[in-house]
Amino acid sequence: MLIGIFEDYYVKYFGPLIYTRPIFELRSGAFTLRQRMEYELREMGFDRIDLLIVREYLAEPYSRILREYKVNEIYEDEDLLLINARLVMTEEIKRLLDVIKDRDVVVLSNEEILMIRLGRRLLHEVSNVLTKPIGDEFLKFIKTSVEIVNIDNVSLVRAPWDLIDMNLNFLNEDLSKIPLEEYDKIGDKVFVAGDIGKYVTFDDSKGPIVIERGAIIEDFSCIKGPVYIAKDVNVDCFTKISDSSIGFKSKVSGLIEQTIVQGRSDIMPYSYVRTSYLGEWVMIGSNCALCDIKMTLGSIKIRTEGMEVDTGFMELGSLIGDLARLASGTIVYPGKAIGVSAFVSGVVNDNVPSFMIWSNIHERACKELSIDKIIEVYKRSAYLKEEMPSFAYIDILRKVYERMK
Repeated sequence: MLIGIFEDYYVKYFGPLIYTRPIFELRSGAFTLRQRMEYELREMGFDRIDLLIVREYLAEPYSRILREYKVNEIYEDEDLLLINARLVMTEEIKRLLDVIKDRDVVVLSNEEILMIRLGRRLLHEVSNVLTKPIGDEFLKFIKTSVEIVNIDNVSLVRAPWDLIDMNLNFLNEDLSKIPLEEYDKIGDKVFVAGDIGKYVTFDDSKGPIVIERGAIIEDFSCIKGPVYIAKDVNVDCFTKISDSSIGFKSKVSGLIEQTIVQGRSDIMPYSYVRTSYLGEWVMIGSNCALCDIKMTLGSIKIRTEGMEVDTGFMELGSLIGDLARLASGTIVYPGKAIGVSAFVSGVVNDNVPSFMIWSNIHERACKELSIDKIIEVYKRSAYLKEEMPSFAYIDILRKVYERMK
């Protein structure tokens, strides 16, 4: 039986973070949602994830980026189990997987599709509607042919702020998923494979700290767990990091709390980054502030898909898409989204569209960026990280640009 994970129509609520990647490539804790799902499935005795169902414009580029998977390629000669990429695996879900593995069934929770198990006969009939975000259209097509199982009390990632909220629990849980034999143990829950300065302070009283190989933590930094610092991350001197996950090849400085950095991003000195999610190739200039609390101390509301959503959180900073740039001294109000390759300065009190130079200081400077300039900036960023630019990623940028026009 093939195992796959799929995107559904909830992707639209994740804003600029998912314009350039499938939802399961978002990070929370030490792993992406895909990596976390694979680990849980292996623990249950499944071999691996074979198939990824993504939005159409991401399919071809991601078949090159994640070469070990089939992307939007449905093989009708094997049974198929599909799992919603937003689903957090619990013991109840694991027991249910064992029960349904030999039945044609769709598992729902409040009309959201959690899992789909189809035999070869049915798979032949529905394969053409599976290679797109799965939702109501698929359910109407299939519901008379399969058993419908409804369950309650399911943990799903429904919005970007859920990833930030779950990050603390995941960071604590992920210690058991990381092979720590080759790490130096400092204190009870500090595991270091990178290079740390002589005068670095660790506090593991509230959770573990994991520093991967190639990471550099400079002197007079303070790391307060739970924290995960990925390979080749550079933490500048006098930096404070707590309750955060810092992705591959990032260079960070300032104050970083309750934040997820997808990877390959830079946060310059004296910046304040809290309760936020940064995509890849982001640059936060010095003395920036991603504010996360309203002066009224009320719940943060965010505008997405043309409507205002009450997040239910009193603290929520920024959601920043890939390749965004914040000029030094930029201040961003709580709960704002900054689009892919948006170049921003001033005081940001509203969402910023993708591919824009935006400023409320010099309004005449506001204009759309050309795709050639965006690709040029990406290539420069890649070379600075000592990487060759990815042609697949460039194709994604072109496709996102066309969709945004």
